[in-house]
Amino acid sequence: MSLGSRISGQPRRVVAVGALVAVSLIAGLSDLAYAFWITSGSGSGSAATGSPVVMTVNVTNITGVYPGQKTTVPLSVTNTNQYPVTVSNITLDSVTPTGTGCLAADIALDSSASGVSGSTYTVTGSLTKSGGATPSANYNVPISVANLADACQGAGHSFSLTFTVHGQSA
Repeated sequence: MSLGSRISGQPRRVVAVGALVAVSLIAGLSDLAYAFWITSGSGSGSAATGSPVVMTVNVTNITGVYPGQKTTVPLSVTNTNQYPVTVSNITLDSVTPTGTGCLAADIALDSSASGVSGSTYTVTGSLTKSGGATPSANYNVPISVANLADACQGAGHSFSLTFTVHGQSA
């Protein structure tokens, strides 16, 4: 056997072996794909919801109000929950006079202000945590002061506000 026939014979064996390997790989991959598509499994899991946390509200006291005045009560709301919330309404629940001669009706939401309907002030504020920061929003609640009686001079009023808050999907 000459050197030339040995060299020319080797590629034929390589081609034959290569074709056999290719056919084996294709057959193996088709079995793998077939097995992948008919595979099944099962499992179980559970999830629990967290409990909402009371949000922090800071109100700035206002002084120097006078009869017939329209002003605002500044306040900030801080979302201490781990999920985003939206504040949609602030409602004036009750007014408590702290002086004699003062009436609960002396303080009310300013009905001429935008967003006020009856005892509800409609607001928009999304409080979403970002980068670990605790989000807060500032509001100026519009109030009006009635014509106060003379006996109410120097006295004050305290009032209760309720916030309507909705959780958001993260």
